Amino acid sequence: GVTGIFVGCRYSVSVTMLSEISPINRRSVSVFSIKLFWALGGMFETLVSLIVLRKYGHKYLCFITAIVGILALLLTLLMNESPRWLLANGHFSQALKVIRRAGAQNKCKKYEAKASVVSETAPPR
Repeated sequence: GVTGIFVGCRYSVSVTMLSEISPINRRSVSVFSIKLFWALGGMFETLVSLIVLRKYGHKYLCFITAIVGILALLLTLLMNESPRWLLANGHFSQALKVIRRAGAQNKCKKYEAKASVVSETAPPR
């Protein structure tokens, strides 16, 4: 129950963050990929459930499912904050770091242009 709610909420946040950070020319493929792997993961979970329930019972299935929730929580802690949220709330230097990191990971020079816009629009200190 709780794991399902958490992972479901995490899914919508993941799609939003992925579409926000992905380069425009790869955005649709990125979002499609996360949706595809979500569906494949659901099918895999069903198969694992059938095997575990028959062989070990529901307690082990609940334990295995809890592990997935814990991993999702730990991965959430590693995620960057949304650059749009950071900008909207005046955290310009953090937004700049996130945008530059995304550009480096995607090997995309366009992110450097976005980062320069962020640094130019930041209020003086």
